[in-house]
Amino acid sequence: MTAPALHCFDLDGCLVDSDAAIADALNHALTELGVRTRSATELRSSIGPPLVENLTRLLAEDGVDVTAGEGPALLARGVAAYRSRYAAVGFDLTAPYPGVVAALDALDVAGGPPRVVVTAKPTTVAAELVARVGLADRFAAVHGTPGGVALEEKRVTLAAVLRGRGVDPAAAVMIGDREHDVRAGLACGTATVGVLWGAGTRAELTAAGAAVLVATPPELPTALAEVPSARDRRRTGGAGS
Repeated sequence: MTAPALHCFDLDGCLVDSDAAIADALNHALTELGVRTRSATELRSSIGPPLVENLTRLLAEDGVDVTAGEGPALLARGVAAYRSRYAAVGFDLTAPYPGVVAALDALDVAGGPPRVVVTAKPTTVAAELVARVGLADRFAAVHGTPGGVALEEKRVTLAAVLRGRGVDPAAAVMIGDREHDVRAGLACGTATVGVLWGAGTRAELTAAGAAVLVATPPELPTALAEVPSARDRRRTGGAGS
C-alpha cells in the first residue's frame, strides 16, 4: 500500500474547538446588521462552512437576499463585523480539542508524511490562530482562502494546495469533521477521513462518502496508518472501511 504523501487537516471542528468563538462573532455580526441572534446550539452547523456561506444562510432565514438590492452591502458589513469581533476575542475563545496535540505528536513518532492545514478561514487569520493555540510547529504550512467576500469552495483551496506542493491527489488524505471536507477530498481525488468530535455527525460524514470515520483523537494515528490511498482503492476496487 502506498503511504500518503500529505495529510491535509481541516481547522475548525477538527483541530480546534471554535464553537464559542464562531458563535460569538456571528452573533456580533447579526446584531450589527439588526437581525436576530441565535443560540450556540443553532449556530453549531456554522462550524466548517465558509463565513460568507454562513452569513448568507442566516440572513436568508430572516428574509434577506444578499444578492439583491442592499443585500451585497449588508453581507459585506456582516463579514467585516464578524472579522473585527473575531480578531478581538476569537483567538482567546479557541483551543485544540483534548487529545489532538498528543495525536499529532504520535504521528510524528510514527514518521508520517508532512501535515498542512486546509481551511475555509482566510489564510492570515488561520495562520495566526494556529500559532496562538500552539500548533504552528506541528504543521508544514497553513492554507486558507484569500478573504474578502468572494466565496472559495474547499475543493478549490485543496486543489491549489495539492498542485502547489506537487502532490499526487491519490497520495494524500483530507481529514475533517464536515461534509465540505469529505466532498473536497473526493472532488480532488484524495482519500478522506471524517472525525466525529467536531460539528459533523456520523450520518453527515457517511453520506458525504468518508472512507474512514474516527471517533476520538487518540484513534487518529492508527486510522491514518491504515487508511488506503485513493490510488490503492482504485487499484483494488475497494471503498475503504
